[in-house]
Amino acid sequence: MGKGKAKGGALGMGRGGDNDALDCVFHPVVLACLVCVCVPIVLGLSIGITRKDAIKIHNQVKTKCTTNATYAIPYPCCDLVDCSCTECGANQPTCSNALQALTAGPCCGGYKCCNTVCDTCCREESYYESYRCNCHSSSGSYRCSTCYRTRYRTVCNQCNCRCVQSVVDQACRVACGTCNNLFSELLVSYEDGTLGPRLYTGRCARDQTACVTNWLNSHPVGSVRTCYYDRRNAGGTVLFSRSGYNVAAIVFWVLFLIPIVVWFLVLCLVGVCYVRDECSRRASEKHVDNSIAMGSVPEPTPAAHLAADTPFNRTAGLYDPAPAPSSQPPPPPQAYRPMTWEPSAPPASFGGDAPPPGGPPPYTEAVGWGAPQY
Repeated sequence: MGKGKAKGGALGMGRGGDNDALDCVFHPVVLACLVCVCVPIVLGLSIGITRKDAIKIHNQVKTKCTTNATYAIPYPCCDLVDCSCTECGANQPTCSNALQALTAGPCCGGYKCCNTVCDTCCREESYYESYRCNCHSSSGSYRCSTCYRTRYRTVCNQCNCRCVQSVVDQACRVACGTCNNLFSELLVSYEDGTLGPRLYTGRCARDQTACVTNWLNSHPVGSVRTCYYDRRNAGGTVLFSRSGYNVAAIVFWVLFLIPIVVWFLVLCLVGVCYVRDECSRRASEKHVDNSIAMGSVPEPTPAAHLAADTPFNRTAGLYDPAPAPSSQPPPPPQAYRPMTWEPSAPPASFGGDAPPPGGPPPYTEAVGWGAPQY
């Protein structure tokens, strides 16, 4: 009986702090924030954005691109310019037909509203305005409340817009010149050691000679540049700069991953402490059981609690400490001798309320069973 109570008390004391920590780790609010907020956002960013960027960057192979040829191919092109709010002349082609036919000159662009006028519409709008009210002094400080009142303001915007100047056929002009398609033939070195031709293209607008010159100077024949290609599509686009991660997605991913990591570390720490305390408790109980089995540690009995070392038990003669071990044999038991009373002469100062000579002494009794009651 005593052994069972001792084990139960040790178990409760060993697990109390760890149980409180586990209650905090598995608190419903903590779990709800992790499961409903942090985990979905981390998984969504990981699968939807970060994972795709990581796969794309992983499949980009860094290599060398050698420029084999660079050239520009000119071709005629036309643009629509100088449109005005006037009617076009008779027998002029439409601008769309002139652009298709690459025919420079005046053309008719169709209906065009050149000027629009709008009215100003206003309306009264109510809103709430805060102000200080009910101000008073209290405990050496000046306090005020916040009150609200309704205010009105005029809000105006444009309305009833209408065209006041227009033309049925707008007069425009088609300007024609020379545009250029730009090409650079590249030789890409692949992972397996082979070379593959690739075409890098660009375009310069009408009569932009500076654009053509800049392209030819930027891609000289025989130049070698660092480039990247996708190993999943070796014949696809060649890039001269490596793709990067989505920085905003990574920032949000890290911010919402931190609470999950902290929660997991705290859970591991609490689990380690719990296992350590449990192993220590079992080792202590095993040591006590072995000591009791070998007889070196007597198991407590309920009677031992009745003779506790208290002032009352000492006075009543109930406390009897265990004698120190001795090598001498114990003395033989003495024969029982009943107590007798023999009268004695009264003292010289006999008198007052003392009992008469030859009478028995006053009866007193000291009883002390159990703990003293105060």
